[in-house]
Amino acid sequence: MAKLIYIFLIPWCLFAYASHAQAYANFPHDSTLEVFSKKGKKGIRNESGNILLDAKYQAFGWSDGESKSLTGYIGYQQNDLWGLMSNDFEVISKPKYHSLLPFGDDLFIISEKSKYSKVLFYGLIKANGKSKIKTSFRNIYPAGNHLITATKKEKDIYFGIINSSGKTTLPFEYFHIGYLGHDNFILTKNTGEKELIKLASKPEVLLGNMDSVSSFRDGVAIIFRNGKQGLIRQDGKMLLPIEYKKIEWNNGTHIYVTPLDEWTILNQNGRETGIQKADSIFYLNDSLLVKNTSSFAQIHNINTNKSNQVFHADIIGVFGDHFILNKSNQTFIAQDSNQIISEKFNNDVQWNEDFFVAKKKTYQGFENIIISTKGKSIKADSYMFLDNSIALKIKANWGIFDKNLKEVIPPLYLNILRNENQYIVNFKGLYGVIDLNNNWVIPPQYKEIKAINSTQYKLVDKYLREFISDGDGNTEARLYYDFYGNYGVEQDLNDKYRLVDHKGQAISDFKKGKYSGHGKSGIIFRNGNQHILLNDSGKELFKINDYDTIIFSDDEYLAIQKNGQWGFINDSGILRIANRYDTVRPFKNERSAVKIRNSWGFINRSEDLVVQPYYSKVSDFENSTAFVRINNKYGLINVNGDFIIEAEYDEILKEKGFYLLRKASKWGIANTQGEVISYPNYDEITVGNDYLKVEKYGTSRILSKKGTNLIDNQYDQIYYDEERKLFLAKKKSKKEQVFLTDILSGDYP
Repeated sequence: MAKLIYIFLIPWCLFAYASHAQAYANFPHDSTLEVFSKKGKKGIRNESGNILLDAKYQAFGWSDGESKSLTGYIGYQQNDLWGLMSNDFEVISKPKYHSLLPFGDDLFIISEKSKYSKVLFYGLIKANGKSKIKTSFRNIYPAGNHLITATKKEKDIYFGIINSSGKTTLPFEYFHIGYLGHDNFILTKNTGEKELIKLASKPEVLLGNMDSVSSFRDGVAIIFRNGKQGLIRQDGKMLLPIEYKKIEWNNGTHIYVTPLDEWTILNQNGRETGIQKADSIFYLNDSLLVKNTSSFAQIHNINTNKSNQVFHADIIGVFGDHFILNKSNQTFIAQDSNQIISEKFNNDVQWNEDFFVAKKKTYQGFENIIISTKGKSIKADSYMFLDNSIALKIKANWGIFDKNLKEVIPPLYLNILRNENQYIVNFKGLYGVIDLNNNWVIPPQYKEIKAINSTQYKLVDKYLREFISDGDGNTEARLYYDFYGNYGVEQDLNDKYRLVDHKGQAISDFKKGKYSGHGKSGIIFRNGNQHILLNDSGKELFKINDYDTIIFSDDEYLAIQKNGQWGFINDSGILRIANRYDTVRPFKNERSAVKIRNSWGFINRSEDLVVQPYYSKVSDFENSTAFVRINNKYGLINVNGDFIIEAEYDEILKEKGFYLLRKASKWGIANTQGEVISYPNYDEITVGNDYLKVEKYGTSRILSKKGTNLIDNQYDQIYYDEERKLFLAKKKSKKEQVFLTDILSGDYP
């Protein structure tokens, strides 16, 4: 039985001990007293268990939830209101305050509800419970020996600073005030501007034009401006300029600083033309460069070499004299950092040099807002960018507007399509052609109109008759017209064809057959088993039988297929290479790739097998070289089949006049003559128009197309601006450890 009692008492004792410890921990300042709970209420007893205050209180301490020690006084809560008592539990103030906080040794910040509204007003009482400052302020919170206070002027709340006697030490004219320690404050004006001050006998401005500042620690604080950071002493002296990407504390003994990344701008010859410091940079146009730092973008003028406007947004383009910005997935147009000249749109926007278009949601669906560079706007259901103008669909009809959004062609048409200096339009369900002044060139009486060239059109009327017209007269087809490149074909009811010019005038007589293909040599028609080749003058170049297929290329030899095998004829229809191959490819560098029994080789025009069919894959010859694959390895051969680069590579790719050579994960490069510029040594190679970018171990260099160094310094990233022919090369900054003592003594930086 004794053992059972002992076992039962162990958890009870542990529980009692834990409750006792918790009670001591919760009492504001006296370790000989403990707070105990009973039926959801709290009281106070001493360490002997004698009850000093009955359990009828909600809480002891202060209304901010912290149990700050204050000798001689205790805050208490009853019925959701706060009162004040002495440390011998004598009530000084009945519970009537909505909040109660100690200020100094013998003053208390209190708040009460107004008699006529539910608004809280703040004031100050003495330790005897009498009023020190009337409850007339909208907020009061302590800031060292000062009180940051809010009051209402007309419809707005303004912040100022008073002392414990209620005397104003900083006027009530600020949107917000923050306390940083050591009598330092950050003030925010209604304009959003911020400044750092020190409030001693009178306010002293330490720094203006900033975004934010940290609390002071060991006498210094971090300043934030335009995405950059610096370090300031509490007397206002700048210890580190506001030019760092990041400043970090480490236990207050030393500091880690990360400078901004450095971008070098170089011309095509690799000569340095400028240096900028930012996270990233890019050109908006020939004179403006964007420097991005954190979430800020700064405009740098190349001509004046000055960085001026700063936007707290991403700059995504220029539009006239304005900037297109994006922030928090909203896009808008701004004149400068303080003036937004358009409403904010979602990211569904398009623009060119004349128009900015944003898609906007409406109750009925969506509409497009079109804005000119002069700021004029118009709404439309849909749009099409044109040269120096824009087509807009307004209330189901299309019209044309100039770059000032002045109506050029009224919105009267169901469809509109520009053709040089004319428009094909659909007017009340029928097609016609108008000029730039909205005059009819071809009246709207056709089911279909297609442009042949800038002035000639193929027309289809309601009876499905086809015509060719320029507006001055019509030429009617026997049945229909088709146009293939420069060739016009007229077909009649008897499956006969003839060539016509763009005006519909006959070039050849009608012949039996149908269109089969066209190319450099002419146009082919097929009549049963017969192929007929005509040139653009209608002259018959050949008429041959018994071929299944004839394929055009840019070469004088045409590939032919018969009985499943391939060969070549010339443009006179004479068989030059017999159809004995599984597949053939057009001649390049006087060589044609041919496939024999699933292997590739090359023949010349005399059908000599100049490269034996040993290969599972080949490219066409270019500059007398081609790559081949044998035994799953790639190499490069000349027109005679001799290896100029042995077949030892895992991959060969042709890119912009070069061969990229891969071994395992490394890349090299050779020119099309087979001269190796660099053996596989790089992680990646990019072929530009006038340069080679090579990357290795996370750094990049620029080589000329001959393999010589253009930019020998190794950069973390290199971009090429095609329009301005400039390289933008980045070196990432590294975090540095510095000591505060070195900064204060001037030894760093």
